[in-house]
Amino acid sequence: MTRRELEVTDQKEINRILDTCKYLHLGLVDEGMPYVVPLNYGFEYNTDGKLILWLHGATKGYKIDVIKKNPNCCFTMECNVAPFPGKMACQYGMTYECIMGRGQVHLIDDVAQRAHALRVLMQTQTGRDDFTFDERMVSIVSIMKIEVDELTAKKRPLPATLEQKSLLIIGYGQYGHLVEELAKECGYSKIAALDDNAEDALDTIDSVEKYKNVYTDYVVAIGNPDIRKEVTERLDSVMNLATLIHPKATVSKAAHIAPGCIIEQNVVIHRDTTIEKSTIINAGAVINHDSTVGEYSQVGCNAVVAARAQVPAKTKVMHCQCYNN
Repeated sequence: MTRRELEVTDQKEINRILDTCKYLHLGLVDEGMPYVVPLNYGFEYNTDGKLILWLHGATKGYKIDVIKKNPNCCFTMECNVAPFPGKMACQYGMTYECIMGRGQVHLIDDVAQRAHALRVLMQTQTGRDDFTFDERMVSIVSIMKIEVDELTAKKRPLPATLEQKSLLIIGYGQYGHLVEELAKECGYSKIAALDDNAEDALDTIDSVEKYKNVYTDYVVAIGNPDIRKEVTERLDSVMNLATLIHPKATVSKAAHIAPGCIIEQNVVIHRDTTIEKSTIINAGAVINHDSTVGEYSQVGCNAVVAARAQVPAKTKVMHCQCYNN
């Protein structure tokens, strides 16, 4: 490895990359000629701490023929790959995380080992460990086992010069465009949006993994509280959840504002209030002292939450309504 400053040696980080990549490129050699094929995999460590990669495929084919002749192999896998710009051509590049390794790959005939391999593979691919496989099921696929002898891992983050405050807006309907303006008021210089239907969005919501190393923060600009909750919980482990507070909002220093909240202009939030996760407070609303607005709620324009009121999670307080319980 020539770029030692990019090397990953922490075992937890290596395991995270293994758990994220989901597929690898298997390199084989057939009488001096290279052959590379992409495959899904499962991984585990044996009792000696050696990394084991489990693969599966068709019972016949060129790959199987090559493995029978020559078990020596190499592999590479990569994830979180995304381009970044530069001022000149040679400054453009890619962020990435990758693993390369060598070892030997063997075909497995034992029924119990084959079933175990498929369980490990499915757990790596889906996170579930409740799959079962009978003898007929394991007989219709080939199972390959790589015992890894050498492994190196690398990670290239975004260059420090590009680590600006950036935001990915999830949901780019009418409200998403309003949130974009708010984000600019909050100091974000790089903003993009993901949406499954908006033509002017950067990409679809399902593509968010591609951008987690390109944008520092995200916020969910979706009015439906159930969808907002679902998306937020899905992305919590992927990116940093931002809080947007308009410079013209008045928020007490003794108020608690949870991550993901969107606080619009001319909002007043008194002391000893709690605004829970991913709550939207529309323009002109007033949240009085000692009150709580539950997570994934929305308080409409010019609405008032009375002192000591407790707004349940996922509640919508309508425009100009006074909420008091």
